[in-house]
Parts: sequence; structure tokens; C-alpha cells
Amino acid sequence: MEEDRIGIPAHLLGQEKGVRIPILHWGEGMILLNKPQGIASKQDPWYPDFPNMESVFNLQIEAGKPELSHHKIHQFKVMNSLEPEVTGLVAVCTNEENSDEWTNTYGSNQLEFGFLLIGSKFSEPKKIECDHPIVRHHNGKKMQVSHRLGKQAKTVFHPLFNGRDAGAWLALTSFPRFHQIRLHAMESGVRLIKDPIYLPGTVEDPQGEDRLKLDWMHAYSIKNHSSLETESSVMALEPPKYWKRNLRKLGIEIEEVRVVADEILQNKTLPEE
Repeated sequence: MEEDRIGIPAHLLGQEKGVRIPILHWGEGMILLNKPQGIASKQDPWYPDFPNMESVFNLQIEAGKPELSHHKIHQFKVMNSLEPEVTGLVAVCTNEENSDEWTNTYGSNQLEFGFLLIGSKFSEPKKIECDHPIVRHHNGKKMQVSHRLGKQAKTVFHPLFNGRDAGAWLALTSFPRFHQIRLHAMESGVRLIKDPIYLPGTVEDPQGEDRLKLDWMHAYSIKNHSSLETESSVMALEPPKYWKRNLRKLGIEIEEVRVVADEILQNKTLPEE
């Protein structure tokens, strides 16, 4: 039995092959998983045709899968929602005893979530803040800014590295709402590479599996500002291997991007509220 991965069988994914998801035990009753493309982190009405991690793992828990018991996973409650296109860190509560503590920590802005973005180059190395309230569009599968109906949201964009044809950014928020980073990026002038929803003119309308090959956003890090004990205060996971090849075509080296991002994460002492 592998200690660092948990499997999802093919029939639960509706695919020909299953997957094995990298797992990190971060704190008591808290694990972090590295979500691949093509799977949502939790169920959402915008993505009815995609499997989601919360549902498929809870089905396996109900079936008594030994691998999950071995990892002390008795429930699977996802905290941060990631759409299928986005890769990276998903925070999961794994038992009832610690679930309320982690939920309260999340709700009180004591966890900080970082996203690596690939988009427009920056003219000067200054952070950009966006605090537009957001709400789901009444008839479209996208979020919109609404100062009357929207929920509070704030994202801080840190410029990291300018390549030949694009720039790398670190987006930080303490309570990531669905599609928040993508909408706030557009509102802040950070034009993401190939976002067919919020920048429809940057790419042809994708079809089938090509919808998931939008390699411009990765849930990179989670930082713990709370009193709850974790293995480390900051956990960061590099993007999928294909990012390295794709970024080199834009004149960007992922190793250089991560050095600057990690320095920002280590030096920050308070969450962006």
C-alpha cells in the first residue's frame, strides 16, 4: 500500500483508467491532496458531467475501502472548491472530531491560499489588490461583480517573473470563492492565458477534453495562520510536469517562478483579508 497516494477506480470517474491522487497529512483530521485536471474538488451545478473528489471518496468510505481507513479518512469534506480545469492543493477534513475546528479556521480567514497564474506581463513589480464582491451570473456559468448582491472577496496579485511572452503571478486570498481568482484577475488587468470564460477572445472555444488543457492556473500553496498545529506553516506543491515544457515556450522557467513565490509566502505573517 502506497503511503503517499490514494486511488480512485475508473468506474467512479466514468473513465477507462483510474487515478492515484498524491496525499499529504498536514494536521490532525486534515489532509491536502494534489488534484489533477479533469476532476472537480466538490460537486457543483456548473460541472454536472465531471466527477468530483468529495463524492467519489465518500462513496469509497461508505464501501469500507481499507486504503482510506489506513489513512484515517472517515469522512471527506472539501474546504476549497476547485473547478475541473484547475490543478493543485485541495484541503480536506477527514473526521468529525476535528471538522468543526478546521471549518471555523477556514471561515475566520486563518488559512491563506496561493495560486500560480500565467498571464500578461507586468510593467512594474507592484502588487495589485482587488476586493470586488462577486456573485453567480443569473443565467450564465460564470461569476460577475455585484456591489449589491455579491459576496465579499479579496485577492492580492503579486508579480513574480516576466518571461519573453507572458508573466507569472501569485494570487493570494484567505477565502477562495468559486472562480474568484479568474474574475478578479480580469478585473485587475491580469489577462490569464487561454481563459475561455473570462477572456473569450484569447482562445477558440475548446471542445471535449481540450476544455481541460488550460494550463494557466495552479492551486499552489496553503498557509496556516491559526493556532491549529500542522506539519509546516506553509505547504506548496509544484505544478504538473507539463507546465515546465509549456512555460519554456513562453520564456519562463518554473524553478525561477517558485523561488520568488516561496519567498513571498515565507515572509508573509498575516493573511490577506
